[in-house]
Amino acid sequence: AAVMIPAVAVAPWGSSQLAAVGSVPAGATRFVALGSQVRLADTRRQKGGTNLYSDLNVASSSQRRPRGIRVQVAGRRGVPDDAAAAALVVTVVNHAGENHVSAFPTGVTAPNVSNVNLQRPHQVMANLAIVRLGGDGSVDVTAFDDADVIVDVCGSFVPIGEGTSDGRLVSLPVPRRILDTRSGDVVPARGSTRVMLGDAVPPDAVSVVVNLTTTGTFNWGYLTCYPAGTALPDASNLNVDGPGQTRAAMAFVDVADVGG
Repeated sequence: AAVMIPAVAVAPWGSSQLAAVGSVPAGATRFVALGSQVRLADTRRQKGGTNLYSDLNVASSSQRRPRGIRVQVAGRRGVPDDAAAAALVVTVVNHAGENHVSAFPTGVTAPNVSNVNLQRPHQVMANLAIVRLGGDGSVDVTAFDDADVIVDVCGSFVPIGEGTSDGRLVSLPVPRRILDTRSGDVVPARGSTRVMLGDAVPPDAVSVVVNLTTTGTFNWGYLTCYPAGTALPDASNLNVDGPGQTRAAMAFVDVADVGG
């Protein structure tokens, strides 16, 4: 499939870039990216204490009681114990017709909102969601109808008590395209393409937020974006489930120190 990375929307800069100034409001946090995206739950594999939509004691704002899983986030897979929120990639393998999935803090009423929406059986969709964690550091993920759910984490937001530049998100003046394989070779199945950031982001950026777009897909599959020179994680950022599709997804990714 052809792959475009059409926008570097935001860059978290390192602590050397900005001076800490001013007072810090209550509840302020900073973003801590993981070295690479990691998996927290996968109902297809019955791992990590998750079961395929076991009943949760959650109140629902709809007449139909949702089915769901509870996923511990804080204190797992490199996420700090005091994390207040997390950047989660929620992937859904749909078993029903029209369906939707929501991720929200444990301990609150299931909201009448969705993070991933599906239209037909066997559809596979993913989306990045910033989710506040419940008091025990976990989130509930519920579905309107039958589905399998995969939850990956790529970073978290931790409390700060004083001004800091570490972990700040700094918008670029203009989004910039840094890769478009339509003008060259497509990314091969089970292959990879190294993306050079060049002058698109500051030289001391430690992470970037990118938008991945794929078009002209040949069949089902997925794309994973991760720091160059590191092991391929068991995670995905963008999923497609058939030929001729065009889809986009946002991703938080650490920048590897391998020549940009």
